[in-house]
Amino acid sequence: MIFRADCILAGDDFEEISPGAVRVEDGRIVELGSDVSCSGSSIVDYRQGVGPDQRTVIVPGLIDCHCHLELSNLAGKLDYHGSLVRWLGELVARRPKRWSSQEKAVRRGAAASLANGTTTVADISANGRSWQALMDLPIRKVCFAEIVGTGRKTGRALAKLRKKIDAMPDDDSTFFKGVSPHAPYSTGLEVYREAISLAAERRLRLTTHLAEDPAEIEFLKTGGGPWRKVLKALGLWDQSVKPFGGSPVEWAKEVGLLDIPAILAHVNYVDDRDIELLAKGKASVAYCPAAHCYFNHTDHRYRDMIAAGVNVVLGNDSLACNPQLSILAQMQAVFQAGGLPARSVFAMGTTAAAKALGLEKTIGSLAIGKQGDLAVFIIRKGPGSVLETALQPSVQVALTMFEGSPNDRSR
Repeated sequence: MIFRADCILAGDDFEEISPGAVRVEDGRIVELGSDVSCSGSSIVDYRQGVGPDQRTVIVPGLIDCHCHLELSNLAGKLDYHGSLVRWLGELVARRPKRWSSQEKAVRRGAAASLANGTTTVADISANGRSWQALMDLPIRKVCFAEIVGTGRKTGRALAKLRKKIDAMPDDDSTFFKGVSPHAPYSTGLEVYREAISLAAERRLRLTTHLAEDPAEIEFLKTGGGPWRKVLKALGLWDQSVKPFGGSPVEWAKEVGLLDIPAILAHVNYVDDRDIELLAKGKASVAYCPAAHCYFNHTDHRYRDMIAAGVNVVLGNDSLACNPQLSILAQMQAVFQAGGLPARSVFAMGTTAAAKALGLEKTIGSLAIGKQGDLAVFIIRKGPGSVLETALQPSVQVALTMFEGSPNDRSR
């Protein structure tokens, strides 16, 4: 297949090639440019049927580095009243328990992601089963089995950890498995270290929530605050739960999370010392703009992180705290907030995201040899670069293609 448009954004630098075309064979990009040969190929020209004030652009498929698709049935059903601790308690109580409900929610979330130009999701599942709903869908997936357990439940958590991973199939070109110790306030140090060891042993991806709210900071520094009350109420507090005495990022360094290419979700509360530690490490930070706004967090320091050399990517989190599963919308929010050039913002949802997932050789940009995961944007003609225009709220996603195949779920 050859796909033509008014412009393509090619390579890791998103070079504007106008007009542009991409040839895909056996799911991979084999040719791109303005003068792609047409011999022996079917041609789809997206320039046809758009308005006189519009342009079509082929871009790399977008990548969601932090999502909980199994929570898609909770859209609009939870209210935030100033306490993340209380909100998470309500979420746990209401998330799907039956497999039929979970499967429906995951499929709904995947369809919404595809419709908004996303071709790869890094999805976290509390019971480690969401991969079963994703396997036959035309979307690339990194499926993280979540683990929680501290204090008296540490032993049980360690037993569950390997069991969840063992239940998942082996990696292939569209599926990759990972492990997700939930957060420092819910998961013990021993569990984190076992998860890191297991990730190294089996070449698993690893992600965790970190520095998400002030209660987590208080818990790590002093062992007190709302999270201590929760653990005691649940009967999980014992003498093994001890305060760390430092920040969440310092804790991450101590446990070894900064020594591996982990994805640290949120990282909303950091100081200069934390950013310095992140910049020296191998981990990426997944910033979730819509969730950040929903929970009324203080300004995120993603600009400072990027300036320091931290690999910052984007996530949607879930429909429980985000009105839509759209990495494009997250990119647009970051661009509208200012302080970063369009090229850097676009990278957060593509090339930087592929690097965070260890998939930079196969996805993240339009390049020969990479997978044909593409999206077609309809943008308005006007001043400014195509990249800048593609980050405006007026952009429409005309189609999403997975390995060069347009699919109905993206419409």
